[in-house]
Amino acid sequence: MLHKFQAEIKHSPAVTMLHTLTCPTLRSDPRCITGDIRVVRGHTVADAVLGLIETYMCDGVRRRVSVCSCARGKRPADE
Repeated sequence: MLHKFQAEIKHSPAVTMLHTLTCPTLRSDPRCITGDIRVVRGHTVADAVLGLIETYMCDGVRRRVSVCSCARGKRPADE
């Protein structure tokens, strides 16, 4: 079964943050409205992160990929 995650794309600094679809931090962010979010699918968080890294390496874009605490099984405020 593939799980869906959200990739929050920040252009400065060049970072992509992986969130669950229900992350409370990201849902309240105005970037959800502007569309600076990409839906990512993977069997696990690790699969989703690898997919993001492959995408950016193929396009020659160097950026850091991080994982929100919501995708690691914690609430964002717990970190």
